[in-house]
Amino acid sequence: MVLRVWQESSVRCVITSKGGGSSMDMDPSNFHQTMLCPCEGCTYVCRSEHLVPHIFGAHPFSREVENIRRMQERRIVALQYQLKFEIHMMHYWHNFVQIAREKEETKNKEAAGRDDEQTSEQPGDKKTRDSPEQSVKSDVPEEKEDQEVKSESTAEERRPAHNNKVTYRKIIYQAIMESPEKRLRVGEITKWIENNYSFFVKKKSSWKSTVRHNLSCGCGHQFSRVAPPPASLSRDCIFFCLILLQRRRETASAMGSKEVNPDLSPEDSLVLIRRSLKSANMAPGTHFDGNIPHIFVTLGASGDLAKKKIYPTLWWLFRDNLLPSNTIFFGYARSKLSIEKLRANCDPWMKVKPDEKQRYEEFWKLNYYVDGTYDTRRDFEILNQEMEKHEKGPTANRLFYLALPPPVFNPVTVNIKNTCMCTKGWTRVIIEKPFGRDAESSKALSDHLASLFKEDQIYRIDHYLGKEMVQNLITLRFGNRIFNPTWNRDNIASVLISFKEPFGTQGRGGYFDEFGIIRDVMQNHLLQILCLVAMEKPASIHPDDIRYEKVKVLKCVDPLKLENCVLGQYVGDPEGEGDAKLGYLEDKTVPKDSVTPTYALSVMKIKNERWDGVPFILRCGKALNERKAEVRIQFKDVPGDIFHGKPKRNELVMRVQPGEAVYVKLMTKSPGMSFDMEETELDLSYHSRYHDVKMPDAYERLLLDVFCGMQMHFVSSDELSEAWRIFTPLLHQIEREKVRPIMYKYGSRGPKEADVMSSANDFKYYGSYKWVQPK
Repeated sequence: MVLRVWQESSVRCVITSKGGGSSMDMDPSNFHQTMLCPCEGCTYVCRSEHLVPHIFGAHPFSREVENIRRMQERRIVALQYQLKFEIHMMHYWHNFVQIAREKEETKNKEAAGRDDEQTSEQPGDKKTRDSPEQSVKSDVPEEKEDQEVKSESTAEERRPAHNNKVTYRKIIYQAIMESPEKRLRVGEITKWIENNYSFFVKKKSSWKSTVRHNLSCGCGHQFSRVAPPPASLSRDCIFFCLILLQRRRETASAMGSKEVNPDLSPEDSLVLIRRSLKSANMAPGTHFDGNIPHIFVTLGASGDLAKKKIYPTLWWLFRDNLLPSNTIFFGYARSKLSIEKLRANCDPWMKVKPDEKQRYEEFWKLNYYVDGTYDTRRDFEILNQEMEKHEKGPTANRLFYLALPPPVFNPVTVNIKNTCMCTKGWTRVIIEKPFGRDAESSKALSDHLASLFKEDQIYRIDHYLGKEMVQNLITLRFGNRIFNPTWNRDNIASVLISFKEPFGTQGRGGYFDEFGIIRDVMQNHLLQILCLVAMEKPASIHPDDIRYEKVKVLKCVDPLKLENCVLGQYVGDPEGEGDAKLGYLEDKTVPKDSVTPTYALSVMKIKNERWDGVPFILRCGKALNERKAEVRIQFKDVPGDIFHGKPKRNELVMRVQPGEAVYVKLMTKSPGMSFDMEETELDLSYHSRYHDVKMPDAYERLLLDVFCGMQMHFVSSDELSEAWRIFTPLLHQIEREKVRPIMYKYGSRGPKEADVMSSANDFKYYGSYKWVQPK
């Protein structure tokens, strides 16, 4: 398929596409062969025939070709780039044609001038030129005189005439054409310009940046004369979101990725966060509109989630100047509340310091409240009218947070779609878990949302994906070479993903009893962590690529069976104090005959080449002996043991809470004369490494992600479908057979049967070592 053919004079460019391949025939300049590969991490200097595959996802050096499904999803984007590319290629080749014509005309004039001189030359002229009088005039040796004349003529040729303006494109073209291979690197081009156009270099302070920009695949945007650094591409640039030059990427890295100072003050770290929101180096597909009006609507503003999590998070973001400058807040609920009453409900959780009182008053002046029902269209029309009063300017955006029980999701989303969609900008909807009770109800909810909104408008929030260490898993795995060779079934014996809470339901047992520990924690929080630990390396850090790999690994997990699970329910400890004396069934909000588990352990197997045979043990529970959430990767025993069974297994531990940390358990020699061994650790504790660095709360991160349009840390509909496929058969069996959980004491490790199952699945618990967080 011929996309475009340009043919003029001696310049010809043909781009063809057959089966994902491409070829380009360029004459005379081979200009685009000077480009560096746009693929991140690739330092290959592109041949012209590879240019189009780079842009359209069929790069011959990429890790794998995009599969059909992903290519279909991005076909529209590819076509847009294709069209823009053709347009800019036309502009560039038009310039090359002009240059070729000018050069050809110059040669013709020079040839014509020489012919005129030869025809007009007379025999007597030779005698005149060779007369002794002229030969005596100069004492300069003949050879040196020739050199000076040649250098003067060269300088005159280099310096353009007044009406022949020197441009970067002409200089680059000349440099390439004068090279023997007709092919130069960027550094060679800039060196050539320095040597041959020194007068031009002195006049242009940022000429190197401009040269690099003009080599960026025919970008039509031109830098201003005082050019920004190469790391700061203008948004008008056609390939703004792509890394087209390795040199530019390295420059950006050198400028923007200075080593984190562990002694940064909280205010300094906030400055870095604000800069990152406005940086051009944000994750692909994201953008922070800092000056556009935003309206954040909390539906269910009178509930516990709103007053304990959402409003405190909005206040912290507002206090730290992390929200767009023109953001206002609306609360909506059935309760008839004033702003003063809403503020009084939220005050105990806002953590306002004495020197923040004035800022706190400013926050509440930007808050409004509307009461109404969730299934009445007229009430939402009133809400929309109130919001429109505060939307000034041609552009505005809206965010809706559904802090509501699942039964009202459907009428609320219908009313948002029919009455409250933003006509001046984007609308985004945040949905809190649970996303259904099983595969059927989850699919019904997903289908309902898909009928109203696009997938990129829906943000299914799982606050565990906003935690620092969970987000750090991708960097630890794919940013460190030392882990990659051992991250497989040949070296890892088992993986334990654990979530433990030292308290019970404490009065909210009625809500908990409806869902249980599996739906509340295991099916979402722990399974998401499993995906990040087990998934293959994504093609990039684009949210779509990461989500795709998470779905791939979930497809390799079989549905859970009851024989691979241990279920428990806590009872009171007679020797405990306060709530510890009360069991789950003694909670007044819990039915007396409830068999809902408060503890669950399940063993999963991933059937793929990397993990076949490695047990993934997911454990979660309430009223246990400690508060802890961690990933514990236990490696196999050392082969050929020479220490008579003393070595214990190495472990890589990623502590999610409390106190984020990464440490490796390993064996070392005890100090002293003996050859005894002991367990110790190589430790990265965030508290000791980064001191007072501001680390945003999980909800802070995720709400900022919604403002930026970043979906990397939110659950997609495909992930949700696969997660329920794994857990639904087990949940239905438990409910159908009314499986009775094993009783365990408040404050214990949980049922002993859970330790037995862990041991049977190749996880060794020694109990002789306890990690101590550094002070």
